[in-house]
Amino acid sequence: MDEDLMSAAVASERWGFDSSYVRQLYRKYPNRFLDGTIRQFGKTYVITKEGMEYLTGQGELEAKNSRNTLKGTKKIINILSFKGGVGKTTTAKIINEALYKSGKNSLYVDLDYEAFPAKIESDYVILDQSPYVKQDESLYLDKS
Repeated sequence: MDEDLMSAAVASERWGFDSSYVRQLYRKYPNRFLDGTIRQFGKTYVITKEGMEYLTGQGELEAKNSRNTLKGTKKIINILSFKGGVGKTTTAKIINEALYKSGKNSLYVDLDYEAFPAKIESDYVILDQSPYVKQDESLYLDKS
């Protein structure tokens, strides 16, 4: 029974996420958690194994072997073309927005002095209203 109960930080790391993943997700979206699987004791959150499986949609072993295998490494996405008007700024903005909506931390830096990213309205919708980066890190975008 004790193996089924763990702190949110330990659970986050066992499933391959940053240690603050469960805590931050619970504060923002408490409805995503299965009733009775997470509790707060003082400042510490405790979650069951069943709760983590429900939240992530995968067991612990499956999670360790999936998209989170590069835990702790930083990724840089570089979009480069010497030709103008090919959609570099738009592509970068859409990728940044998709990462943000999927709960990933991202820093968006655009060094194109001729384009102004704030003027670009995102007219793309991520499929199923749930943006995600697949294991091959491809983003699936659908122009609306």
